[in-house]
Amino acid sequence: MTQYFIERSDFYQLEIQQGKAVADAAQAAGVEHVVFSSLDAVQKTMGFPCLLYDSKAHVEEYMKTIGLPVTVVKYPLYYESYLSLRLVKKLEDDTYEIGFAIEGASMHAVSVADMGFAVREIFKNRAEWLGRTVGFSGGKLTIQQHADILSKHLAPNVFKPTKVSLVSQVRG
Repeated sequence: MTQYFIERSDFYQLEIQQGKAVADAAQAAGVEHVVFSSLDAVQKTMGFPCLLYDSKAHVEEYMKTIGLPVTVVKYPLYYESYLSLRLVKKLEDDTYEIGFAIEGASMHAVSVADMGFAVREIFKNRAEWLGRTVGFSGGKLTIQQHADILSKHLAPNVFKPTKVSLVSQVRG
């Protein structure tokens, strides 16, 4: 589904509409296996909305409700998101700050390039994967560990995490 959140304030409704249209078209065409990239329903599980996640979860539920033959894949952070979402900012001291995550917390991540191989295997082995939800992780690292890896491989550039913690987020 197209990421309308970048361009439009009503992306949530548009993404649901688009997802349902794709599901209906796949069902009408007799598609035998859909692999759908979804996210967890934050509103349902946590009690507060996260429209980017909730819209995908809504479409996932719709696909299951209409009986579409679907395998759901759930990806964590993409490593490539550091650039595509502009999470890396050059500072005045010529270092780079990674503006993501809560300080000290580990998070799962994957490379977009690796996910194509995984999805191919799901399609090749339809009987094994149909009706299942599959999560992926290429590693679970803290934001400091991500910064250390980037600094090592992109030297002489130096990366560091944003100093963000749960307490500073709550106190705002």
